Amino acid sequence: MDRVSRVALLLVAACGDNAARAPDPHCADWHQWGGNAQHTGASCATGQPLQRMLADIVFDPLVPDEVADASGDLIVHYQAPLIDGDRVFMLRKGGTFTPCVEEMDPSMRCRHPEDVYRFASQTWSEVGYRWDGGALVEQWTYESTWKPPPGRETVFHPVIAGGVVAVPIASGGVAFVDPASGRVVRESRPFGSNADTYVIGALTAFGDSVFYNAATFDHDMPYDKAIVATLVEIDGDGRVRTARYDDLVPNPPKKCYGGYDPVMTPPPWPVIVDGIVQKPP
Repeated sequence: MDRVSRVALLLVAACGDNAARAPDPHCADWHQWGGNAQHTGASCATGQPLQRMLADIVFDPLVPDEVADASGDLIVHYQAPLIDGDRVFMLRKGGTFTPCVEEMDPSMRCRHPEDVYRFASQTWSEVGYRWDGGALVEQWTYESTWKPPPGRETVFHPVIAGGVVAVPIASGGVAFVDPASGRVVRESRPFGSNADTYVIGALTAFGDSVFYNAATFDHDMPYDKAIVATLVEIDGDGRVRTARYDDLVPNPPKKCYGGYDPVMTPPPWPVIVDGIVQKPP
């Protein structure tokens, strides 16, 4: 990736030309996450040519530290901006960046006990903007209590559902925020106050219902003991349904071969030699 000194939200003239168009039979399909496993989904909106910048907003001031800690790469996953009429909702990171413990042995990099919860010093907020006289003006900021799971900065990604902005929070919960004021309309906490349960990955919406994945770890040995993965649904009335993945997937594989170490085995992954996938060491 390019070396950068900051990350900015660049909004360009590509939001739609408002011209009438023929009905598209695929517009009622599921369009999140690329539409399907092959990522062949496409937007139903017709974009304008990318000719001029409309706004330039920094949403991650920690980039210099993040790049330095990743040997010159930026390996953070960022939210895609959410657009609702003349409103825009986007992530803002803050807090303090905590680097990995210095280690001369590449195989031990970011593997010290102190590294496991180093991301807890950062903050993730959702910011509401609105177009006003050609300028994108900040309206409100909601600072979430969400933190990424032990040792890994997964994506923080709210979603618009049922007229509110659903935002991940701590303990595997979701806050539903009013898009005009940023006020919390309600919270849903399917796992109570369990601090070792995390929202993993982006929230998705189907109608006014929100779906997401949550995972519960052992606090002291998060990757040495079984992780409980759960699919969660919260409907527009706040009703919650959960299902554990070990119940949803019959006879799942019992052995995990681990992950590739980016220092010892640089991407792309998986590593394939003579047509055979090489398992992580």
